[in-house]
Amino acid sequence: MSNIKENLDTTTATKELSRKGGKARIGYAGMKDKRGITTQFCTLYRTEPQEIVSQGRGGGGGNTRQRGFSVVKVGNFDYVSEELRLGKLSGNRFDIVLRNVQMNDNDDEIDTQLLREAAVSMKKKGFVNYFGTQRFGKYNDTHKVGVAVLQ
Repeated sequence: MSNIKENLDTTTATKELSRKGGKARIGYAGMKDKRGITTQFCTLYRTEPQEIVSQGRGGGGGNTRQRGFSVVKVGNFDYVSEELRLGKLSGNRFDIVLRNVQMNDNDDEIDTQLLREAAVSMKKKGFVNYFGTQRFGKYNDTHKVGVAVLQ
């Protein structure tokens, strides 16, 4: 199934869906940021799709399209033979949207060139994403876990 969420981290979104589905076990391969509008593939173990369909939630906060409310939606159900687990992620795809960008009002050609150069730089060098506990852990200690895994 697809899980679309906004203004919620993956753990909170799946716990909410799980409660709706009578403690459904929901599998996912990676964590998604709270501050993004994200879609990810999930598996639903021994729960019928109609038990969790039409999920939506109010509350939360933040700068979202939903005026600070959190959103969880599910759909695109399909039967699979294996449950997803953390670490089984085969890749990510990102669409980056820039909002509220203030540019030089006098020269659109310069603005276009600046944006083009920034996009080329990001494509070549990437960028650091500092959001969420999945980057630094709850106790800012994931670097220690990384070292332990490599040893």
